[in-house]
Amino acid sequence: MAIVIMAIFSYSFQSIQGALFLSIAHGITSPGLFICAGILYDRFHTRTLIYYRGITIYMPLFSIIFFIFTLANMATPLTGNFIGEYLCFLGIFNQNPILAVLASLSIILVAAYSIWFYNRVVFGSYSLFLKPTFDLTYLEFSLLLPLLLSIIFIGIFPNILLDIVEFSLSISLPAINI
Repeated sequence: MAIVIMAIFSYSFQSIQGALFLSIAHGITSPGLFICAGILYDRFHTRTLIYYRGITIYMPLFSIIFFIFTLANMATPLTGNFIGEYLCFLGIFNQNPILAVLASLSIILVAAYSIWFYNRVVFGSYSLFLKPTFDLTYLEFSLLLPLLLSIIFIGIFPNILLDIVEFSLSISLPAINI
């Protein structure tokens, strides 16, 4: 969200449009990750990261959905977060290139942490501290699927959301040069 704040303060049309788009995409991705964390806590009743490993052995569908949400959190292409971050960084770079380059280091840090975290939880031999469990229930799957489809949909077809954001920005911020 620091990227959103920097984009808003750069006060260009692209950056504010990207900030709104990234806020919406973040509002879809983060609940998906929190629901995934809640599912793990519901199954195993622990938040200690050392105990988690090998989840994919018993929960393969969960692992795939968790992977897609992790990719969306890293702002990989074909997700809404990528479009939002791209527009934010484009607007920030136009105002202050040095700050944009420094802020882009956060992309590397987020990717490194997300890959490490996913690898730690999902892969490896199954932990002796975790009891064998079942995969996603119908309720959990039906809760995660709309979030998953919407984050991919706005990543593939961003113009649907960008047109709405552009219209509202052109009305409310006429002083910005388009």
